[in-house]
Amino acid sequence: MRSHHPGSRLRLTRRPPGRAADTVLQVTVSPAPHGVALRFHRERPADAAERERRRVHRAAVIDALERLGPGA
Repeated sequence: MRSHHPGSRLRLTRRPPGRAADTVLQVTVSPAPHGVALRFHRERPADAAERERRRVHRAAVIDALERLGPGA
């Protein structure tokens, strides 16, 4: 874990399987008009294809969280 700001941000370093280099993932939670905004940022993806796979994965995770509803 690189840094942690309770209730707002988490930054961590990880090495995805099959990768020779580390990557940094940051997850930020902030107030939004109807709940919270969840944002993901990943540094140093291997290539554009990996960036797109991660974008699709994050969208699916966010959709699943939204389906859980408030207080889940």
